[in-house]
Amino acid sequence: MKARMLKLINDGVRVGLWTVLLTGVGSILMFHVWNQYQIMDIGYRIAEVTTEHRQLLERNKKLAIEAAVVGRTERLSSVARERYGLAPIGPEQVRLISALPDEHALLNVVEN
Repeated sequence: MKARMLKLINDGVRVGLWTVLLTGVGSILMFHVWNQYQIMDIGYRIAEVTTEHRQLLERNKKLAIEAAVVGRTERLSSVARERYGLAPIGPEQVRLISALPDEHALLNVVEN
């Protein structure tokens, strides 16, 4: 009876050890999978931020060029006003000129 009891205890201990061992291995595998997922997720986020950074740099270049052009035009306007006494044109100074010749005039040219 004592031997049988010791065998049952031994078997229980073995089952317990195997359970702990398999649970530990399973936990390590689950941690590894989770860790790889986190690495991929961070990689995707880095790629998105890098793309956004490039777009912002490009936008910054365009805005710098635009600021330089606007600054140049404003400077030209102020020099034209101060040094040469020029002023913006008024509506009465604008004359519209037809870009295309009259149809009848074109026909006369072709016939001659």
